[in-house]
Amino acid sequence: MTIRELAAAPAVAGSLHRLAGWEAWISRQQLELSRIPAPTGLEGPRAEWYLRQMRRLGLTRCALDPAGNALGWRIGLEPDLPAIALSAHLDTVFPPGLRLHPYVRKSKLMGPGIADNGAGLSALLAMMRALQQARLRLRRSLLFVANVGEEGEGNLKGMRHLVERGRWRRQIGCIVVVDGAGDSAATNRGLASRRLHVKFSGPGGHSWSDAGRPSAIHALQRSLARLLQRARTRPGESVLNIGVIEGGNSINSIAAEAGARLDLRSVAARGLDRLEREVRAAVAAGEREENHLARGGRVQGHIEILGARPGGALPASAPLWRQLRGVDRFLGIATQPRLASTDANIPLSKGIPAIAIGAGGSAGGTHTLQEWFDPAGRELGLKRLLLLTLSLAEVAR
Repeated sequence: MTIRELAAAPAVAGSLHRLAGWEAWISRQQLELSRIPAPTGLEGPRAEWYLRQMRRLGLTRCALDPAGNALGWRIGLEPDLPAIALSAHLDTVFPPGLRLHPYVRKSKLMGPGIADNGAGLSALLAMMRALQQARLRLRRSLLFVANVGEEGEGNLKGMRHLVERGRWRRQIGCIVVVDGAGDSAATNRGLASRRLHVKFSGPGGHSWSDAGRPSAIHALQRSLARLLQRARTRPGESVLNIGVIEGGNSINSIAAEAGARLDLRSVAARGLDRLEREVRAAVAAGEREENHLARGGRVQGHIEILGARPGGALPASAPLWRQLRGVDRFLGIATQPRLASTDANIPLSKGIPAIAIGAGGSAGGTHTLQEWFDPAGRELGLKRLLLLTLSLAEVAR
């Protein structure tokens, strides 16, 4: 069945038509879920809320898996066929204790996490509702996943569990990740990354009476200055970012502890290896220099790997990519292939077809307290997602 034939089928055409009339309902879901804090590692309350919505919208076998992912099934006519997984991450970058009060201002939805990933999570709810109301008969089963651990140092925990150790891992044929806003981009290549925690420790002391002792902060600063001179960012190729610096007790203390958190990204694995070698060389040099200048005591440097996201790519010949391109042609969308770091990295690295797309609409201020989502045009992104889902799941004639 072609995409045009699929879209013209009465039940599918009715579902596509209804999506536009659901905007108020979708926005309410988006605002409600965005009121529930979900820092990485503490997604439980939002996962429980999402599980309740899954049950209300007709999914079966709804449960939390050992990683904390919320899962729900729509069983197809031929359950032995590989299933289609639709996922959206639950967590946000914001810290525990931040009170969330999303609101509407001049038709825009405002609030931390409202787009990333309130948009993706609410889009999956719209898909569940469309399938519930249309009563379509699908050959393949659909597995809906609201997963944990996508942001920050979550290291893609939820997706790793789903495809590496999850109960249903062998039944998944491909994965469609819905993340943030937009209706034309399609992440078909996973950008590899490593996250490192550089730490220095030493004896510490008083700035005057213990003058001459080595400082963990000084050693760290020497290392980072050397690193920034040698391991330069190459846009489009490799990136080194120092995201967090911490340490010290007071202005008049010689620091006993100091650290920095680094994000390394590269198109090629050898680029990541090069950046990590530069980090290790810089830390060793900073340690040597600080200890050489000290009059007593020593600092020691240490590097901890916080996480590693493997890369991967979806072949142009993959049915998932061909189906998406067919949907986009039908809807008049110019597909924009993209290289990025998303939940799709994990399945792509293991040879499982996967792609990450937006949920429609537009957004800004991502990862800030001023984050916003504009639902204008959301309907196009939802139609794209629904047609892709139905084409992959194969509507029975």
